Amino acid sequence: MASKFVGSFVSVVLDHVLAAISPVSPAHAEGARLKLAECNLPHLEAVGLAIAAAQHTARLRATKPMLLIVAADHGIADPGVDFGAQHPTTVAVNAITNGSAAVCHLARNAATSIVVVNAGIAHVPRDNAALVSIAAGNTAAFTVDQPALSRVDVTLAIEAGIALALSLKDAGCDVLGLGTLGLGAAEATAALAGALLGETIALPPRDQDLQSFVSLGALLQANASTPLQLLAHVGGRDTAVLVGVLLACASLNLPIVLDDNSTIAAAAIATALAPASAGSFIAAHPGRGASAALLQSMQRTPVFSQALGNGEGSAAAMALALVRAAAELTHR
Repeated sequence: MASKFVGSFVSVVLDHVLAAISPVSPAHAEGARLKLAECNLPHLEAVGLAIAAAQHTARLRATKPMLLIVAADHGIADPGVDFGAQHPTTVAVNAITNGSAAVCHLARNAATSIVVVNAGIAHVPRDNAALVSIAAGNTAAFTVDQPALSRVDVTLAIEAGIALALSLKDAGCDVLGLGTLGLGAAEATAALAGALLGETIALPPRDQDLQSFVSLGALLQANASTPLQLLAHVGGRDTAVLVGVLLACASLNLPIVLDDNSTIAAAAIATALAPASAGSFIAAHPGRGASAALLQSMQRTPVFSQALGNGEGSAAAMALALVRAAAELTHR
């Protein structure tokens, strides 16, 4: 029998999570406002109010923030050459897990631990004990007629994301930042934006090479596909895992800080499935390419007004530092 919420995608687990999502709490946000307004720090206040509403508490919890970085390469950006251990995603993953990447320094400043997940890296790093592998596998290069993933792939990846979110919550996580790594995220995000919003997205001049992907996504929208069918057609395993993480966190009153590309695209899919979940998503920055258009559609105002980084989690780590500061002020 078809799933109640997701049409032809059958997942009792996802049904349960979607049914558990409730709106954020304006009353608790107002309670936090009373504590933060006297500090005369409007920027910090805005962050605090969003976290308070998502957590349903006026006294913010940010004693154990975590940054989850989901790594996957999209088939649409397959270079056609086996770079082996020098593959850009592999190099970046190794730098993060050994602590030398810039995002690691930013996370340490925010007292934030990092979890790195492989959801489909083209060349998986060898002997990297810090890398957690879930939903791994190849992603096809999508076209109008060729989807990137099967419905089974998407369903399993979403359920893996749900399980991952529950594990992080059980480990004590009270605020979660998201980042991604991998080739093709910008192209997939542009296609998903076109599929969700149509072809009228105004990309900045530097991103005009992505316009064809927006147009391809708009063609799919014309077929009246469901959000998960669109995700299967032009998304990646990283996007699907993140959808599961986002929805599960929203059901647990666990606020999420988004970075760029796949994290924002996943949030748009999650919002399409459960509109109430959007209140739990805090955008670190407007992102690049089609990310800004997706944020606008979700009515998410970024913490930072300028685009910072390429979605690997650096901006989310900086926003988490503000979250910790706001939380401390509500406990005075």
